[in-house]
Order: sequence, then C-alpha cells, then structure tokens
Amino acid sequence: MIHYVTIKPKVYIETTVIGYLVARSNSDVPVTERQQTSRQLWEEYSDNFEFLVSDIVISEAIGDDPEAAQRRQDALTSLTIRTYANLGASVLGFRFFKEFTLIFCHF
Repeated sequence: MIHYVTIKPKVYIETTVIGYLVARSNSDVPVTERQQTSRQLWEEYSDNFEFLVSDIVISEAIGDDPEAAQRRQDALTSLTIRTYANLGASVLGFRFFKEFTLIFCHF
C-alpha cells in the first residue's frame, strides 16, 4: 500500500516579522499595518506552511528588552530552526532563495 505524505512549503520568517507579531499596539500607521500583516500570516497560514527561522533570527530575537524578548521567544518555540551561522551573507541569501518556497519579510 502506498502512503502519501503532504510536504508543506517552507517559509523563512525573518526577525522583524516576529517583532511585529508580538509588539504592543502602535499609533504609527505603517507599523500597525505590519503588525496586522504579521498576525494575519501567523493565524491564517501557519497550518499551510512550515515556518522556519535561522539561529541568527533566534539570537536577534532574544536580545533587547527582557519582556519583549520573552514574547518573541514564546512565538518562536513552535518553529523549525535551521543553523546557518557559519555561512556568509551572500551565501545565506542564495541558500534561502534556492531552498524555500517563499520568503516573507517587511520592507
């Protein structure tokens, strides 16, 4: 008997998405829009994609204000972590574009 396994497309989540996801409300319209987009991504697409972060994102997210860092860390606990710390920036970017279906980030 053949068993099929559904493989979810991978989405690399970079640090600012996590920051906007758990940030407190803000009166700045562009920031509020990014927060809403991050929350929508999390709520509506987490079942359809495998969200991935690098160890670099983890180290960036746990710095700063301890309370905010804890909220970011809590959000990261369910994600798959990839280790790319030894790769240079250009190799890192190429590897992500090659390996992942989508790259979601805020500009």
